[in-house]
Amino acid sequence: MRSRARGSGFLVAAVGTALALGLGTASASAAGQGAAAVPCSSGLVCLVSTDGLTRVSVAEGATASFLPPMKAAAITNSTSVWYCVTGPVNGAVPPGDTLFGIDGIIVRRLTPSPSGACPA
Repeated sequence: MRSRARGSGFLVAAVGTALALGLGTASASAAGQGAAAVPCSSGLVCLVSTDGLTRVSVAEGATASFLPPMKAAAITNSTSVWYCVTGPVNGAVPPGDTLFGIDGIIVRRLTPSPSGACPA
């Protein structure tokens, strides 16, 4: 079954879990039907722009700021910590998962969150 997130334009590919972060999310099987995860080596968080021309890798534990903000099609977290995505709509990417943007994810800042808690 394919479902879409409403309001925020986010789909979360979660291995065995769906996140309820107030963003509107869908399961890994739903997200995987229409999008592929960004290729990403272990220990990195990887982003790809909606046009596919820009790819950014952030080392585990590092913070990245984007000025101007990046419009990402997907963010893959190949680290062992949660990452918070700050933009017009805030969200989180659990370790080993991918966040897909139906209409793109506006990313102003990407920060590690060892506790998994991110600002709403």
